[in-house]
Amino acid sequence: MRRGTTLVELMVSIGFLGVGAVALLTCVNASVVKEGYARRRAIILAAAEDAVDSTRGAATMGSIFTGASIQYITVPGLQSTVTITTTITLQATYSDLYLVDVAATWNERPAVGVTRADSIVLDTLIRTNDT
Repeated sequence: MRRGTTLVELMVSIGFLGVGAVALLTCVNASVVKEGYARRRAIILAAAEDAVDSTRGAATMGSIFTGASIQYITVPGLQSTVTITTTITLQATYSDLYLVDVAATWNERPAVGVTRADSIVLDTLIRTNDT
C-alpha cells in the first residue's frame, strides 16, 4: 500500500486555501474602503468644527453677525466638493445668545458606482462676551 496524497486530495485542499484567501482579501479590501471613508469624514468634521471655533472667536471679540455663509472645501480622495454652511441666528428673548448651525454636505461615490449623499451637522449655542 502506498502512502501519500492523491491528486483529488491536493485539489480539495487547494480549493479550501483559495476560499480562505478570497475571504481574507475581501475583508482587507472592505477595511481599506472603510478607513478611507472614516479619514475623509474626520477631515470634514475638523473643517466643520473649525467653522464653529471661528464663530466662537468672533463672539469673543463681540463681532458675531446673524446670517448664513457658505464655504467650499476639497478633500483628498473625494470626487465631489464639500459644502459647509454656517447659519447664525439670535435666540428669541436674548440679546447675546446665538445658535450656530454648521452643516457639511457632500456626495460619496463608493466603488460600486452608486452616489450617496452624506452630511455632518453641528449645533451649538454661543454667548458674546460684551457683558
